[in-house]
Amino acid sequence: MNIKHSVLQWIENGHVEVDEMCVLNINFTYLYNNKKLYDTFLSYIETHLNKSSRDFCSKQFVFGTICDDTLYATIYETLKTSNLEFNTIVLSYCTKERGMIRAYEYDLHDYKVYITQKTPSIFIAMEEDKQYYYIIPSNYLERLSFKKDGYKYFEHIINKLCNLSGSILIHGAAVDSDGAILIVGPKRSGKTTVFFDFLHYLNLAPLSVDKVHLYLHRDSIQVFGFPTRLRVLAGTLSKYGREFEDLIPEKYRNVDASVLWRGDSDGKVDLSITDFQRFSNKNFVLNSKLKMIILPSILKNQNASIREASYEEFLEVLNNQIFTPENPEEDWWSNIGKAPEIQNIMLTNKEEMLAFIWNKIPVIILEGADNLQPLLDQLKEQYGI
Repeated sequence: MNIKHSVLQWIENGHVEVDEMCVLNINFTYLYNNKKLYDTFLSYIETHLNKSSRDFCSKQFVFGTICDDTLYATIYETLKTSNLEFNTIVLSYCTKERGMIRAYEYDLHDYKVYITQKTPSIFIAMEEDKQYYYIIPSNYLERLSFKKDGYKYFEHIINKLCNLSGSILIHGAAVDSDGAILIVGPKRSGKTTVFFDFLHYLNLAPLSVDKVHLYLHRDSIQVFGFPTRLRVLAGTLSKYGREFEDLIPEKYRNVDASVLWRGDSDGKVDLSITDFQRFSNKNFVLNSKLKMIILPSILKNQNASIREASYEEFLEVLNNQIFTPENPEEDWWSNIGKAPEIQNIMLTNKEEMLAFIWNKIPVIILEGADNLQPLLDQLKEQYGI
């Protein structure tokens, strides 16, 4: 069985609907045959869909989500009963084994097929044709966990294509106040807390929750938000009174502050876009000119202060949170941008971006504990945010 031919023939027979979309500055054609899959995919990207440009730029790839029992079973059995060798790749690394998301990779010459390890899904990457298809059986719809497979494949493709167009990918949240305020730091540094406090206390608009792409354009840096899961610690949500009370797991309600400060990962809450926008009362801004960078350090019982970062502090944090060219959160499973000469260009972009930021953009270290409102008021007064 030629898997690639079978999938393309299935599509040619008219089983799919078509939509044109744009995320960041990447335009693509989206194919689908199932409304629930369509709605699920849309729920992940709708905050950052660029509706104004999707009809005017050339399409860079095709992404399809397909639900078909026969097609899925045929591909699965063909590979599982073959003697073909396969590699194991990681779509998402985690310190805990249960959080690791792996897939078996079959290299079939001019295309690759991935069988996700923990979910019944198959992904077909036809890189030469710039076509990618996520295929599931109908029974998976009952407990669909698109975030663990289909979206991981999709976000890798988008991120790498952005890198090819000159961006660097940063692990950071961002808000907009007549310019982007980028909040950068490692896990548990307080990025999400500062992000939520900016929205809550200063009524700023959200730009991105966890990742951004930066583009150096003439005399400014443009910050593009990237659509990611809204996954927030129960302790962070508990700061805002009754607004999220119904979403916090029972075991984390009315507990001692020391429990919440531990930041247990099973205390994280998946926020829907509806719940988040009920809190922020604003739509996401798609992109904005970089205005300031905040390096947060939110720790229990820490004295509150804001100060300008030293060059060494700036480099230490930024270098460890820039995911270009490689992303430490996943394997580089595709060949997009993998050529050494392209990686060198990405690294050059990174160095130019860092030099520009240090020379042109204020970089502030924000240290605090529970109550950040006085610090945010101080930032507003000193820097006009």
